[in-house]
Amino acid sequence: MEQIVKILIGDDGSPFSVTLAQKLREFGFYAVTRLQKAAALQQAIRKEMPDVLLLDLSNLAAEELCEIMELVRGNRIQTAVILPRENTMLQRQLMKTGIRICLTKPLDAARLADEIKRYYPKKAEQPKPAAVPEVKQTAELPLTESPTPEYTVAAMMQRLGIPANLQGYQYLREAILAVYVQPQLTYSVTKKLYPLVANHFETTPSRVERSIRHAIDLA
Repeated sequence: MEQIVKILIGDDGSPFSVTLAQKLREFGFYAVTRLQKAAALQQAIRKEMPDVLLLDLSNLAAEELCEIMELVRGNRIQTAVILPRENTMLQRQLMKTGIRICLTKPLDAARLADEIKRYYPKKAEQPKPAAVPEVKQTAELPLTESPTPEYTVAAMMQRLGIPANLQGYQYLREAILAVYVQPQLTYSVTKKLYPLVANHFETTPSRVERSIRHAIDLA
């Protein structure tokens, strides 16, 4: 059975993270995004068992970073971070905490891919996965000219003003993407769609519904 480097990307709610995931998939990696909170990442690490954890420090507090780093120590997970600007002193301090890759914005996805491949040369030689279907989008893209459904949904939710720091944001985005793949789910939201999302996040359908309603109300 072929192996592919698994990358778990911390999602701060902006289209950047899902676009980056698509770009990394084009380089032959398995890449997924999850809410960039300690509890959510802990759950995702158990489920996905990633090789690399990628965090964007633009909107991540130092305390949150320390808590997340406690989760990955001992699990042999390489940690990479993206800094909002060049900061040599901070980069040296981060390296001392066990973070292996430090890059700054604007991000060069090819360089990031090369840095990751240094740690997993054998896995990185595997063939690239099938491309994700494209959808039309007029918004300017930071990393790719081929927007994915994930990018389109994230951009739409950002424009609508749905708070990205809510768990309901993640549930709603997953629900929309599920309906994109299976439109018939709109005819059975309570019986099929909510349970499907709940199973993905290892929670209950009632909690999914409650969190989605709360996110929409705040928007």
